[in-house]
Amino acid sequence: MAGKKLTLLEHNHPLFLQASDTPGLVLIPIKLTGPENYALWSRAMKLALRGKCKLGFVDGNCVKSMYRGELAEQCEKCNAIILSWIGSTVVSELMPSIVFASNARKVWSDFKEIFYRCRLTRIYHLWTEIASLKLSIDSVTTYYSKMTDLCSELDVLTPKFSCDCEESRPSLIHLEQQRLLQFLMGLNENYNNVLSNVLLRRPVVSVNEAYAIVT
Repeated sequence: MAGKKLTLLEHNHPLFLQASDTPGLVLIPIKLTGPENYALWSRAMKLALRGKCKLGFVDGNCVKSMYRGELAEQCEKCNAIILSWIGSTVVSELMPSIVFASNARKVWSDFKEIFYRCRLTRIYHLWTEIASLKLSIDSVTTYYSKMTDLCSELDVLTPKFSCDCEESRPSLIHLEQQRLLQFLMGLNENYNNVLSNVLLRRPVVSVNEAYAIVT
């Protein structure tokens, strides 16, 4: 890898840059503001950087010491461009920490250290929002979307089951049923008949299936 010429880089090589990979490119429509949206921002940025084959620049798998000569210079160029991509997705108050940073990995680690430590606080607020979410003047679709968005962020912040094996199945089923009950609890009295119908179904339906039944 270290001896490969710059002109021979394949499109999936971490140092390869497309014509569209310009400084200031906005990869995601989310701006990092602080701990309240760090989990969502970092998840979206990871997906975008993986799609660009540049995730290694922030997770430590692609560093300048791996390359020599023109490839080392290309690595510096990629690092500068990724720093600018990160800068395009944060609020102005966070820009100085990016402008004066030595590499994208350092910025990524600093943001995680600063904002991820507030993870438990964010989990608390997410649980509070989910528990208090009710179908009022919103449509069922809007209510369902709000709930799934909150649950998706919660899933990013909380530990995952390492496998879908038999030992994990009871816990996975319990989580799915929790989500189903939370969705049903937020419905108003107009849906009491539907609620009873969903609860009596066997096998137990998923929250997605319950939403389809309600709509």
